[in-house]
Amino acid sequence: MKLKFIIPAITVALLASGCSGDTGAESDQALYETFKNPGAQWRGKPFWAWNGRLEKDELMRQLGVFRDMGMGGAFMHSRVGLQTEYLGSEWFDLTNAVADSAARMGLEAYLYDEDRWPSGSAGGMVTLDNPHLRMNFVELFTMPAADFRWDSDSILAAFACRLDGINYSNLKRIYPDTPEKEYEDMTVLKFLHRTHSGTDVYNGGTYIDVFNPEATKKFMELTHEKYKEYCGTRFGNEIKGIFTDEPHRGGLFTDFDGNPHGVGNNTRTVPWTPRMADEYRARFGGDLIADLPKLFLREDGQRISPVKWQYCELAESLFLENFAKPQYDWCTENGIAYTGHVLHEDNLTSQVAMQGSLMRYYQYMHIPGMDLLTEGNRSYWVAKQLSSAGRQLGKKQLLSETYGVTGWQFDFRGHKAVGDWQALFGVNMRCHHLSWYTMQGEAKRDYPASIFFQSAWWRDYKYVEDYYSRLGFLLSQGKPECDLLVINPVESVWSQVAVGAFDNLTPATPEIKEMEKRYADLFHWLAGSRIDFDYGDEEMMSRMASISKNEDSSPVLKIEQASYRTVLVGNMETMRSSTADILEDFIKAGGKVIFAGDIPPYVNATADTRPAKLAEKSIRTSYTEKGITDAVKKTIRPTVKVSNANTGENIPQIYGQVRWDGRRHYIALMNTDRTTRYGNVKIEIPYAGKAALWDCRTGEVFAQETEKSPYGIEITTSFEPTEEKVFTVSWKMPPMAMEKKHTEEIKRTPLPEKYAYRLDEPNICVLDVATWHVKGEKEQPLTEILKIDRALRERYGLPYRGGDMLQPWFAEKYLDDNSQALGQVALSFPFEADSIPGDSVLYLCMETPERFTVTVNGKTLDTSGDEGWFIDPSLRRIPLHASMLKKGENIIGISGDFCRDTNLEAMLLTGNFGVQLDSIRRILTVLPDSLSIGDITSQGLPFYSGAVTYLADSLPVPETGGKVFIETAGYDGACLKGPRGQMAAWAPYRLDVTEEALKGIPAEVTVVLTRRNTFGPLHALPARMGAYGPFHWVTEGDNFTMDRYVLLPAGLTHKPMAITEKTR
Repeated sequence: MKLKFIIPAITVALLASGCSGDTGAESDQALYETFKNPGAQWRGKPFWAWNGRLEKDELMRQLGVFRDMGMGGAFMHSRVGLQTEYLGSEWFDLTNAVADSAARMGLEAYLYDEDRWPSGSAGGMVTLDNPHLRMNFVELFTMPAADFRWDSDSILAAFACRLDGINYSNLKRIYPDTPEKEYEDMTVLKFLHRTHSGTDVYNGGTYIDVFNPEATKKFMELTHEKYKEYCGTRFGNEIKGIFTDEPHRGGLFTDFDGNPHGVGNNTRTVPWTPRMADEYRARFGGDLIADLPKLFLREDGQRISPVKWQYCELAESLFLENFAKPQYDWCTENGIAYTGHVLHEDNLTSQVAMQGSLMRYYQYMHIPGMDLLTEGNRSYWVAKQLSSAGRQLGKKQLLSETYGVTGWQFDFRGHKAVGDWQALFGVNMRCHHLSWYTMQGEAKRDYPASIFFQSAWWRDYKYVEDYYSRLGFLLSQGKPECDLLVINPVESVWSQVAVGAFDNLTPATPEIKEMEKRYADLFHWLAGSRIDFDYGDEEMMSRMASISKNEDSSPVLKIEQASYRTVLVGNMETMRSSTADILEDFIKAGGKVIFAGDIPPYVNATADTRPAKLAEKSIRTSYTEKGITDAVKKTIRPTVKVSNANTGENIPQIYGQVRWDGRRHYIALMNTDRTTRYGNVKIEIPYAGKAALWDCRTGEVFAQETEKSPYGIEITTSFEPTEEKVFTVSWKMPPMAMEKKHTEEIKRTPLPEKYAYRLDEPNICVLDVATWHVKGEKEQPLTEILKIDRALRERYGLPYRGGDMLQPWFAEKYLDDNSQALGQVALSFPFEADSIPGDSVLYLCMETPERFTVTVNGKTLDTSGDEGWFIDPSLRRIPLHASMLKKGENIIGISGDFCRDTNLEAMLLTGNFGVQLDSIRRILTVLPDSLSIGDITSQGLPFYSGAVTYLADSLPVPETGGKVFIETAGYDGACLKGPRGQMAAWAPYRLDVTEEALKGIPAEVTVVLTRRNTFGPLHALPARMGAYGPFHWVTEGDNFTMDRYVLLPAGLTHKPMAITEKTR
């Protein structure tokens, strides 16, 4: 369905009188039809991690899984573990087969432009034979004059000075022939021009010089042109676009990630290119080499410097001109969308450290995008910068790579909490991180969870996708009612960069720390008052801003397609001269400009009184919540108010957005608090008309009760933690809107402590610790499996496996010894049995069984006839008859050749048994007859990760027409389900069991678990972390334990109640 975007020109008075005009907006029925079942455009498109040896039939099966999960397509993304040659003929054949099949299924296929990330190196191939295309940087070394030597041709320049920390004075440039006595007893500043060295993460190559157009051209020849050669006939049809992932211009005064990812070497480096000084001279007229001390340090303690500002502008411009724009132009010419995101975004500091200005890159993306990592990330302003540029540039689709680094335990509540505010602030194309083709070897630690068939909840995920597709569809209708432009202060950070300015990707100096705090504060103040706003990038404004009038002849500042009644200046130390010109013109035209807090004392990073003179003609206020929100509200259209109905106090945790399509207003409100319920909430909407509630969870529409007020209309309601509500207000009620039934609670009945239950998968005993030895050597003590793998790699001089390892496809192609036997290794995995599960078959689930000899208590286990797979096709199910086990200690042994391409991994023993833990001793027992409310890990199911269904009986019988619900305060798992397909993944956790109560049969309450307690990390401390990556499975010291298994609670952990209600 094609959206129609129109200019909001109809007033509230016309709306109230029932006049909608010929607006081109969707009719109620057309809107509803798409809302009920949005198409692929509105559905998520995960990163599909192509991370093993790809097989066509398996790819086709997995496409069907995406469809069944409610996804709208996928990005075909090379990841760690790929064995099929990247950009080889088979790669392209499979890409075409997937694209064709996806189109037949109604899914959208997208390319990904790199082997892993960051984009630009073509899996290292750009620089392997072209060392002049490697990323460059300049590094500062300081030393006493007596220690200085002209000992390298790479010395770019040297200076002598008096140095105190980062403040210098008495600067003198020195040359090879400068007499040493002229600078004795001074400090020498040596600036060295360096290039990056090859690493495994780039398959022996490096990241590229993004300032060099030749490097980008080579990257595109190896990648884009190859895709065009093999897949070009599908561009714009079966293949919709291509994703660029984390390109950057090199780290500026940051040690983020060090050399492996090609970013800044340390906090004393800046990105460089051989023609940097020439470009600087051409654009700014200065000598950058001579001014390097001003860039790296502070001349006479001066914190703000035009050299710093000009360098950042130059680096940003060269990055865009020579890397972003060529790819954007190529994609435009070839009919596919250029999308993705740059590195890094979370705050002003990280943007300046890695790329300069986030918003400016969006000019060169057809579908601009962002990246949001971890579950706890609340960098709301990243989405706001994205949507600001999208609104200004008229880009209707906005992408977020989301859910990355969250861990196996990330549940549906987390998916909603992280996804909701992104959707509210404009994201309508969700790229889930990550859906694995396989879990084999290192692939299983590549930033789980896998949002795919490996997770027990994959069949339930359509509920989430239906929700977000409906929400994204509604929030893309019409245009936002946004009157406020906030000038983005990122260039004020540019003007004070220096050695020591940043601590990794966070601010280190007190001035930048205060800027970051004020930046976040301003967002929360405005969003908490539901004042919509956009950020304005100063360079974009210099080219795109104009002064105009809106429909009521009021002056507006336009940035391309967006118009603003008010401009807010605050938290800035410098502004561009072009910004000052724009503000001057806007003020002269009668526009509203607000200066909050301190007035910027610089223009173009040079001391200037012009901002102060502009402030004299503007509205002045303090940089406080009340000062700013009061001043802004007086200059913009009325906003939606949300308050406590009892106290009248604003509820700042409920954010909102208003849109208008010429026929109806859309009011979206979201409780961003994950723990607090707001029970008596008054919503005041400044429009007259009929309100309808569009339920994005169910696809239903309800007539919303309202009361008229002088402000417009009022709604009294409640908000559960993270609950959303989307209303429309129009001149008539949508015909499909239903009346909502009201009920009254009669009674609460506690339910039992114990329940009969059902598991939908066999139970699991994890086998991940073993004793081991190399043939002919002594036995080594009981050790965790990945530590054994690392010990063997150390012994044979091999690099560790991990996210930065050499790709298997590259190793297979170029390393003659990749599969060469280095030695024979034997491992013994102990476990105990108090009870053996009768005359039954258990299964040993392991990877690559063909490479090992397997024994059970000394007897050889036949691994030639596996019976399919468990959880993932790499985990082969090998039958193990219970008769091979014994009471007491049991040993499963594996032995075989150890090679560079060997993957030593944990095994799973599955069957109809319970597991009791004693430290790290695992003891097979019988399964319990019933489960108590509480953590199942102490009830015989420590490693179980499927679904658990509790059979709740003895339910109260409702009166005629009444209802019975089961409600709980929470659960520990991915989602909560009830009879007849009910889902209660998000609060309130409430299931309708009326039918079961009336029939006198048990009600099924199902907790679908995550794979956390199967795949871990099972030995890492603490149990919960803020982020999860491959390194969390190989922790050391205080962050590792062999004393116990580190598990998280699982199951129905909060006591349920039966609630009887009657209809009012």
